[in-house]
Amino acid sequence: MRAFVDGIAYVVLPAFLLHLGFSGVQVGAVVTASLLGSAALTLAVGVTSHRFSIERLLAYSSWLMVVTGIAFGLSTPFIVLLIVAAIGTMNPSAGDVSVFLPLEQATLSSTVSDTDRTGVFAVFNLVGSLVGAVGALCAGIPIWLATSMGHDAEVGRRAAFVLYGIAGLLLLAIYSRLSPASRSRSTKADSALGTESRKTVYTLAALFSLDSFGGGFATQAIFALWVYRRFDLSPGTLGVIFFSAGILSAFSSLLAVRVSRRIGLVRTMVFTHIPASVLLAAVVLAPNVWWAMG
Repeated sequence: MRAFVDGIAYVVLPAFLLHLGFSGVQVGAVVTASLLGSAALTLAVGVTSHRFSIERLLAYSSWLMVVTGIAFGLSTPFIVLLIVAAIGTMNPSAGDVSVFLPLEQATLSSTVSDTDRTGVFAVFNLVGSLVGAVGALCAGIPIWLATSMGHDAEVGRRAAFVLYGIAGLLLLAIYSRLSPASRSRSTKADSALGTESRKTVYTLAALFSLDSFGGGFATQAIFALWVYRRFDLSPGTLGVIFFSAGILSAFSSLLAVRVSRRIGLVRTMVFTHIPASVLLAAVVLAPNVWWAMG
């Protein structure tokens, strides 16, 4: 459910902001605020999560998602949307960057053995990517429904964010039904990281920070903004393109499991990023929209 509405949101978000009359810089500011807010919230949860049960943190996050969607759907002033983006759960990227991700991953880790963890995460990412791709494909439906009923297209764009908020209520109900085996308990430990894990976590954090810094220049929302400006595509057409890309990305998760068994987890991440980065840079040189999207 969360991946589905995220898929709708990162396609509709730039179109919504552009039709409100915001400049490209303002759209970028909202996306940046969303990423910075998600990072700060995730860090806060990581530092303090050992003192709370995961199901409680998931419930708080779900309520924040409800507020985020409704606030985006009802607001117009730039400063209000900027603040909501900073403190909310809106995901401007196809890759999950919200506070939900580490909580869900921690829940999964507690239910499987070390040898099965990579495979379970691959399935987790596969399902999330597939559902997110379907969400991107459906991004034009709220707008189509609004216009077919005689309303302005903006009503459909706002309805997409309200749908995002409603999904938070559904998540709240789903998280409340987690099995007892997946529910963690709070501890009285002074730190969330032990001495042995601290170095590994910091090393991976440095690696992901470098990757995210580069990826931040081309999040799905920013990429969608560029496509809208460069090729004047509709959200529905762009949704179909993101759907196709999402399907390919989803099944790459299964391939990653086999590759990682041969060359290791970190090498699998790094070596596959190189050709992907080259292709992304080549997008700006494409002569037309179909070469660029391909």
